[in-house]
Amino acid sequence: MFQLLLFLLITMLFIYFSVILPKPSISKSPVGELTWGQDVSITCSISTQHLGGTFTLQQTSGSFRKSQTSSTNSVTFNIPQVTFSNEGSYQCQYQTRISSRDFRSPQSDSVRVSISVILPKPSISMIPVGNVTWGQTVSITCSISTQHLGGTFTLQQSSGSFRKSQTSSTNSVTFNIPQVNFNNEGSYQCQYQTRISGREFSSPQSDSIRLSVTVILPKPSISTTPVGQLTWGQDVSITCSISTQHLGGTFTLQQSSGSFRKSQISSATSVTFNITEVNFNNEGLYQCQYQTRISSQDFRSPQSDSVGVSVTVILPNPTISTNTGGAVTWGQDVSITCSISTQHLGGTFTLQQSSGSFRKSQTSSTNSAVFRIPEVNFSNEGLYQCQYHTRVSGRDFSSPQSSSVRISVTLILPKPSVFVIPVGKVTWGHHVSITCSISTQHLGGTFTLQQTSGSFRKSQTSSTNSASFNITQVTFSNEGSYQCQYQTRVSSRDFSSPESDPVGLSVAVTLQQPSICLTSPNTGLVCGPEGAEVIRGDDFVFTCSISSHFPGGVFSLIFSGSNITETKPAINNSASFSFPEADYEHQGNYSCVYEVVVVSRTFTSTFTAMSVTIKKAGLKLYLSKTYDWFENYPEKQIYLWVSNELRASSENHYY
Repeated sequence: MFQLLLFLLITMLFIYFSVILPKPSISKSPVGELTWGQDVSITCSISTQHLGGTFTLQQTSGSFRKSQTSSTNSVTFNIPQVTFSNEGSYQCQYQTRISSRDFRSPQSDSVRVSISVILPKPSISMIPVGNVTWGQTVSITCSISTQHLGGTFTLQQSSGSFRKSQTSSTNSVTFNIPQVNFNNEGSYQCQYQTRISGREFSSPQSDSIRLSVTVILPKPSISTTPVGQLTWGQDVSITCSISTQHLGGTFTLQQSSGSFRKSQISSATSVTFNITEVNFNNEGLYQCQYQTRISSQDFRSPQSDSVGVSVTVILPNPTISTNTGGAVTWGQDVSITCSISTQHLGGTFTLQQSSGSFRKSQTSSTNSAVFRIPEVNFSNEGLYQCQYHTRVSGRDFSSPQSSSVRISVTLILPKPSVFVIPVGKVTWGHHVSITCSISTQHLGGTFTLQQTSGSFRKSQTSSTNSASFNITQVTFSNEGSYQCQYQTRVSSRDFSSPESDPVGLSVAVTLQQPSICLTSPNTGLVCGPEGAEVIRGDDFVFTCSISSHFPGGVFSLIFSGSNITETKPAINNSASFSFPEADYEHQGNYSCVYEVVVVSRTFTSTFTAMSVTIKKAGLKLYLSKTYDWFENYPEKQIYLWVSNELRASSENHYY
């Protein structure tokens, strides 16, 4: 038993002392200095048959420690996005378990991890690209591809004094150089500097960019005044202008295919070249060029676009007029005057009918010509235009057509005259003649008589210069104003005169003076104004009568000196007024008046008067009656002589 235990102890001691692990090897990838934020791999490996152990990577002077079991003889430790805290020396150790016993290798050699911030070369660009115009603003942009923002960009002129720095929170910055000049010419580079964890880092210089300054003068503009074709002998101004700040230069105006060349210094942006009294030698194309000196360097603009100068004789529109103003009476003479405002006299005027055969030309040494058209008719109607032709320096020139003037041929008939026979008021039922007349050579027309505010209208053709219209038995419907108009046809055209002045027709009812008669037993029939005697107690009758063709009406018997007026209707143009017993109160003057209504109008005759005397009855009256009785009975002649004797003896005696 003792021997067995001793054997086992010797065996175990033998095994313990026989597992000696070698020093592991250590390496890193990538080799050399690491960039901040880069991933690094550290590989630990051991040359042993005792696999399946654990590798431990330990930062010598830091907190980093990691272990990793491996079934092989090596293991790789990855450290992502290294920072300065990962800097230092690292060692590996291998530990394994054999027969329930742990064995450790010695520490490996150290491997150094060094971290740096490697900034890339910045990029540089310029706006505008290429040559920069003097006075222009230039922008130079510096940019860098890095995560370490918040640094400072520096722009440095390689061979000049320009140096500017600018901090930026982004990955780029723009440096503006306003109003560049030749001092700003040269090469420029950018550099980026930043501070990370208390350490300063600078990028390499960027590539160079070239800033070249030049004066690029724009193409001048050119214009003429007046624009378009020029008139021979006219003055023309050619203006050259340029849009630039570099003033004080020289403008040159050059005729492209001629001998004209002029230069002019100007303190402004433009200059005007005057060419007086142009002629055909001045025709052609012209161009401008501008030249100036800046910082002892001469600069020229490109040639301007061409402007053409074309010289012609531009004749104005002639004016045209007629001596009649347009409207012409048939058979009248017409004069048409063409005139032009020009210095080129001695040419030819042509008068042309626009839509007819009339065309005449007339040479004139003045600026006008008169064309005469005698005894116009309708074939001369229409529009007329003038044109002027002249020859200047061997070239023929024509004016444009004048505006049109119209000749209208018409018959201007005068206003007819009108008169009424009889003159004045016309009695109802009488005959009236209204005569229309006109002073014209165009006879054979028609006169029309028109009642202004009534229905009367009559027309009458006449071979003379007048016509009479008869109105028989006029009534009030014929009253009013009348006008005449004359119409005639000449060369298949109808012409009408204006209305005549109005003439009035007034109709009146003229009543005759009525007659008055008195009838009584003693006096008999007495008519007229001489008066009548009526015996007191006798009856008497007044009869009023009138000669009238108006039916009806009334008679009024008026006893003057009293308010006695008696009215009776007229029967057969008369009326009787009876007094049954004459008395002294009936003595006085009596008048008859006739009144009649015609078409709602009342007409009254004049008064006819008669005086009445009332006599006392006596023997004379008795004898007179007796005598009259015997005269009526011849068989009583025996008593006639007595009656006559008594009548004679009773002369101048009254009982």
